[in-house]
Amino acid sequence: MASLETEYDSDLNSITITLASLADGGYRQSAVVDNSSDKFIDAMVGGTIRTGTSPTAGDEIIVSAYAIAEGTHASPVYTGGCSGSDDGYIAGGEEGLLRRLVLIQVDGTTDQDYVFGPVSVAAAFSGVLPYKWGIMVQNESGAALDSTGHTVKFEGVKFEDV
Repeated sequence: MASLETEYDSDLNSITITLASLADGGYRQSAVVDNSSDKFIDAMVGGTIRTGTSPTAGDEIIVSAYAIAEGTHASPVYTGGCSGSDDGYIAGGEEGLLRRLVLIQVDGTTDQDYVFGPVSVAAAFSGVLPYKWGIMVQNESGAALDSTGHTVKFEGVKFEDV
Protein backbone atom coordinates (compact mmCIF):
# COMPACT_ATOMS: atom_id res chain seq x y z
CA MET A 1 0.00 0.00 0.00
CA ALA A 2 1.42 3.37 -1.02
CA SER A 3 1.66 6.17 1.45
CA LEU A 4 1.77 9.88 0.85
CA GLU A 5 4.26 12.38 2.16
CA THR A 6 4.15 16.17 1.93
CA GLU A 7 6.54 17.58 -0.67
CA TYR A 8 7.45 21.25 -0.93
CA ASP A 9 8.41 23.03 -4.13
CA SER A 10 12.19 23.28 -4.46
CA ASP A 11 12.13 27.07 -4.57
CA LEU A 12 9.92 30.03 -3.73
CA ASN A 13 7.90 31.38 -6.65
CA SER A 14 7.45 35.12 -7.12
CA ILE A 15 3.97 36.58 -7.30
CA THR A 16 3.86 39.50 -9.72
CA ILE A 17 2.42 42.50 -7.86
CA THR A 18 3.67 46.09 -7.98
CA LEU A 19 3.40 47.56 -4.49
CA ALA A 20 5.87 50.45 -4.97
CA SER A 21 4.33 53.67 -3.62
CA LEU A 22 0.82 52.20 -3.31
CA ALA A 23 -1.26 55.10 -2.00
CA ASP A 24 -3.01 55.07 1.36
CA GLY A 25 -6.50 53.75 0.65
CA GLY A 26 -5.22 52.07 -2.53
CA TYR A 27 -5.63 48.50 -3.70
CA ARG A 28 -3.33 46.45 -5.92
CA GLN A 29 -4.04 43.02 -7.36
CA SER A 30 -1.41 40.53 -8.47
CA ALA A 31 -1.13 38.75 -11.76
CA VAL A 32 -2.94 35.44 -11.57
CA VAL A 33 -1.05 32.33 -10.51
CA ASP A 34 -1.93 29.46 -12.86
CA ASN A 35 -1.87 26.11 -11.06
CA SER A 36 -2.88 24.06 -14.12
CA SER A 37 0.51 22.45 -14.71
CA ASP A 38 2.00 22.31 -11.20
CA LYS A 39 -1.20 21.01 -9.62
CA PHE A 40 -0.18 22.05 -6.12
CA ILE A 41 -2.59 21.13 -3.35
CA ASP A 42 -1.67 24.33 -1.48
CA ALA A 43 0.40 27.46 -1.82
CA MET A 44 2.03 29.02 1.24
CA VAL A 45 2.19 32.79 0.66
CA GLY A 46 4.58 35.14 2.43
CA GLY A 47 6.73 38.15 1.86
CA THR A 48 7.71 41.61 2.94
CA ILE A 49 5.75 44.84 2.69
CA ARG A 50 7.51 48.09 3.60
CA THR A 51 5.62 51.12 4.91
CA GLY A 52 6.43 54.58 3.65
CA THR A 53 6.87 57.82 5.56
CA SER A 54 4.83 58.34 8.73
CA PRO A 55 2.20 55.59 8.67
CA THR A 56 -0.45 55.79 11.37
CA ALA A 57 0.08 53.45 14.34
CA GLY A 58 -2.76 50.94 14.55
CA ASP A 59 -3.76 51.26 10.88
CA GLU A 60 -3.57 48.23 8.62
CA ILE A 61 -2.37 46.59 5.46
CA ILE A 62 -4.65 43.76 4.34
CA VAL A 63 -3.58 40.87 2.11
CA SER A 64 -6.45 38.90 0.54
CA ALA A 65 -6.86 36.25 -2.15
CA TYR A 66 -8.99 36.01 -5.26
CA ALA A 67 -9.71 33.08 -7.58
CA ILE A 68 -11.87 31.91 -10.45
CA ALA A 69 -15.49 32.47 -9.49
CA GLU A 70 -17.18 31.48 -12.75
CA GLY A 71 -16.59 31.22 -16.47
CA THR A 72 -14.10 28.70 -17.81
CA HIS A 73 -10.41 28.02 -17.25
CA ALA A 74 -9.73 29.72 -20.59
CA SER A 75 -12.04 32.69 -19.90
CA PRO A 76 -12.25 33.03 -16.13
CA VAL A 77 -14.24 35.55 -14.13
CA TYR A 78 -12.45 36.28 -10.85
CA THR A 79 -13.74 36.96 -7.35
CA GLY A 80 -14.59 40.53 -6.46
CA GLY A 81 -14.16 41.89 -9.97
CA CYS A 82 -10.41 41.20 -10.12
CA SER A 83 -8.86 41.06 -13.59
CA GLY A 84 -6.06 38.52 -13.08
CA SER A 85 -3.45 41.18 -13.94
CA ASP A 86 -0.86 43.08 -11.88
CA ASP A 87 -2.98 46.21 -11.78
CA GLY A 88 -4.74 48.75 -9.61
CA TYR A 89 -8.19 47.90 -8.30
CA ILE A 90 -11.09 50.25 -7.72
CA ALA A 91 -12.98 49.22 -4.61
CA GLY A 92 -16.71 49.39 -5.21
CA GLY A 93 -18.01 47.03 -2.55
CA GLU A 94 -16.92 43.80 -4.25
CA GLU A 95 -13.64 43.75 -2.28
CA GLY A 96 -15.66 42.18 0.56
CA LEU A 97 -15.90 39.05 -1.59
CA LEU A 98 -12.13 38.46 -1.42
CA ARG A 99 -10.72 35.95 1.09
CA ARG A 100 -8.57 37.54 3.78
CA LEU A 101 -5.14 35.97 4.25
CA VAL A 102 -3.27 38.42 6.51
CA LEU A 103 -3.98 41.57 8.49
CA ILE A 104 -0.83 43.58 9.22
CA GLN A 105 -1.27 46.21 11.92
CA VAL A 106 1.39 48.90 11.45
CA ASP A 107 3.22 50.52 14.36
CA GLY A 108 3.76 53.97 12.85
CA THR A 109 7.46 53.48 12.02
CA THR A 110 8.69 54.97 8.73
CA ASP A 111 10.19 52.44 6.28
CA GLN A 112 9.29 49.48 8.50
CA ASP A 113 9.48 46.01 6.91
CA TYR A 114 6.57 43.74 7.78
CA VAL A 115 7.40 40.11 7.06
CA PHE A 116 4.26 38.00 6.83
CA GLY A 117 3.37 34.36 6.23
CA PRO A 118 3.58 31.65 5.42
CA VAL A 119 -0.18 31.49 5.09
CA SER A 120 -2.21 28.86 3.25
CA VAL A 121 -4.15 29.96 0.18
CA ALA A 122 -6.08 26.67 0.14
CA ALA A 123 -7.32 27.33 3.69
CA ALA A 124 -8.89 30.58 2.46
CA PHE A 125 -10.86 28.57 -0.12
CA SER A 126 -12.25 25.83 2.16
CA GLY A 127 -9.12 23.66 1.89
CA VAL A 128 -8.81 23.51 -1.91
CA LEU A 129 -6.25 25.51 -3.88
CA PRO A 130 -8.02 27.07 -6.88
CA TYR A 131 -6.98 26.31 -10.45
CA LYS A 132 -6.09 30.02 -10.86
CA TRP A 133 -5.66 32.44 -7.98
CA GLY A 134 -3.95 35.69 -6.97
CA ILE A 135 -3.63 38.16 -4.14
CA MET A 136 -4.87 41.66 -3.41
CA VAL A 137 -3.11 44.17 -1.14
CA GLN A 138 -5.15 46.95 0.45
CA ASN A 139 -3.07 49.76 1.97
CA GLU A 140 -4.85 51.40 4.89
CA SER A 141 -1.61 52.29 6.73
CA GLY A 142 -2.17 56.05 6.76
CA ALA A 143 0.63 56.66 4.22
CA ALA A 144 1.78 55.47 0.80
CA LEU A 145 3.93 52.34 0.86
CA ASP A 146 7.67 52.73 0.25
CA SER A 147 8.92 52.77 -3.34
CA THR A 148 11.14 49.69 -2.69
CA GLY A 149 11.46 46.69 -0.40
CA HIS A 150 8.39 44.63 -1.31
CA THR A 151 8.43 40.92 -2.13
CA VAL A 152 5.57 38.46 -2.29
CA LYS A 153 6.23 34.77 -2.98
CA PHE A 154 4.67 31.38 -2.55
CA GLU A 155 5.86 27.86 -1.96
CA GLY A 156 3.85 25.11 -3.65
CA VAL A 157 2.86 22.02 -1.69
CA LYS A 158 2.17 18.57 -3.17
CA PHE A 159 1.81 14.98 -2.02
CA GLU A 160 4.45 12.48 -3.06
CA ASP A 161 4.12 8.69 -3.17
CA VAL A 162 6.70 7.05 -0.89
